[in-house]
Amino acid sequence: MLVWCSKKKEFLLKELFESYGFTWVWTLNYVIMGKPTKLRGHHLFTWSTPCMWFNKGKFAPNPWIADTFMAGYGKKFSSYGNHKWAKGYEVSLCWVNSFSKPGDLVLDPYCGAGTVPFVSKKLGRNYLGIEKDEKSYKIALEQLRSIEIQAFPYQYQPDSLF
Repeated sequence: MLVWCSKKKEFLLKELFESYGFTWVWTLNYVIMGKPTKLRGHHLFTWSTPCMWFNKGKFAPNPWIADTFMAGYGKKFSSYGNHKWAKGYEVSLCWVNSFSKPGDLVLDPYCGAGTVPFVSKKLGRNYLGIEKDEKSYKIALEQLRSIEIQAFPYQYQPDSLF
């Protein structure tokens, strides 16, 4: 299981998932080089998102992967940048391919613009994408139109399912 989170939430999520029987394996990192900040003049990698890897049982990714994925320079390479926390096709392709096999189910409970479902379908995985923001949902549908999909009508449900 891969879980995107903020650096501030890493320890909380580790404790939470371990309480449900998952084992933390490693934290992967997604870095966007040159994201505009006050530190840009110092040529620092100023924006990264941790992606925590948890297991239940034994699992090794295939093929071997680096624990840090470096995206291109900000918006210049960001054709997928339609969502506030958008990740690129490149990292999604790499990690979906490494952490699943054709026919596996890939769940993206916060699918945003639909990058993970799109990549999953292209790689022969089954997928389930969930998005609560109507604008992002429409962007995901538009992106997924080029491949065969099953989509349910947008319906906002503000109450918890639990």
